[in-house]
Order: sequence, then C-alpha cells, then structure tokens
Amino acid sequence: MKYVNLKNSDGKEVLVIGGVKGLISDGNELKDKLYEFIPHVMLIGISPGEVEGLTKFIEDPFELDLNDYEIIYGTLLSRFGEVMVPPPIYIESIRYSVSREIPAKGIDASEDEFGTKYSEAFTTGNMVSYILRKKRIMKKSFNEETPEDFVISWKNEMDKNRGNKKMDDFRIETIMENISKEIPEIKDSRIVVIVEYEFYAQILQKLSEMGFASK
Repeated sequence: MKYVNLKNSDGKEVLVIGGVKGLISDGNELKDKLYEFIPHVMLIGISPGEVEGLTKFIEDPFELDLNDYEIIYGTLLSRFGEVMVPPPIYIESIRYSVSREIPAKGIDASEDEFGTKYSEAFTTGNMVSYILRKKRIMKKSFNEETPEDFVISWKNEMDKNRGNKKMDDFRIETIMENISKEIPEIKDSRIVVIVEYEFYAQILQKLSEMGFASK
C-alpha cells in the first residue's frame, strides 16, 4: 500500500491511499491510517452501488461468485500474503464509514454507465481475445518482488486486450472526473481518497493539478 498526505492553500487536507486489491495486510494498514487521519468524508474508487452492496455485506455476509480471472489473480497475489474477497481495502473503508457515521461516496462509474461502456468496448473480437488470454496468463511468470509491482504487471498484461484497456481507461477517467467535482464542493477539511494501487499515480497527478501538494 502507498499513501500520501496532501494539502491545498485553503487548508483542505486529502489523504490519498492506493491499496492492493485483495491483500488482507493492505486492509489492516488502511484501517490504521484511517484511525490516525480521522477523515470527515471518504471518496472510494468503487461505484455507488458497490458502496451500498458492501454496507449490506458487512451487516449480513453472503457468498460471492468469482470469475476465472479473479481466481487466477487471487492465486498469484497470495504469494505476498493472505487474500480475501471482497477486497479488504474496501471492506475496511466501509466499515470505518459505518462505525464513525461519516459519508462514503463511490466515485467510480455506476453500474449502468459501466454496462453501457462495456457493451461498446467488448466487440466480438475483443471478447474472444479476453477469453483466450486466460491460458496465456496462467502460463506467464510473474516474478515481481512486491505486490504493487505485481498488480501493475497484471494490469499491463490484462490491458493487452483492447476491450479491457478501454474499460480501465474509462474507470480512471470517471474517478478523476468525480474527484474534480466532489472535492471542491466538500466543505469539510479532511478527506480520504481510496483507490486501487493501479490508479494511485494518476490520482496524485490530478490532485496536483487541483493545487494539492505534499504537506
């Protein structure tokens, strides 16, 4: 997990956290940072519907179905530590929001927006390539020494499929657009932004463009 505290000239503070999706250790570290920072508002890199779904999951856990890629990803990631779903970085974020009774806003695309973009991005050719790539990924050697390097390599491999890359680009563009809209409107002074590590550098760049710098 990576994180940094930023501040702008108005005194508004933003804690940006880039966590590895799936690692329990990153969820635990994120929880510690939240209790240290004590945010007033949480902006989380998942959809509004997922915020609602994870809130219900915490109240009444239920079994989740995983697709083949999620299973492969989790198996490869497990060499860096214990893995679980839903992703601990998001579970701990929602748990903190509920326990402290502070707003948690999903800043990724809504399910409807995602579905519309998905149908545009995945042509028949892209879908066939996406299905066939599973065999190549299973044979590929991921020798990265850190989980952060691994998830970047995983993303790069997955994005060799044009449909998947279009969806990743759409997600980060949506997240950055929502950050640009939400942060100026938030009157509270302490905000936390939580995203998957793959998007961490781009979020920092966006906040820099908005006038935020390291404390």
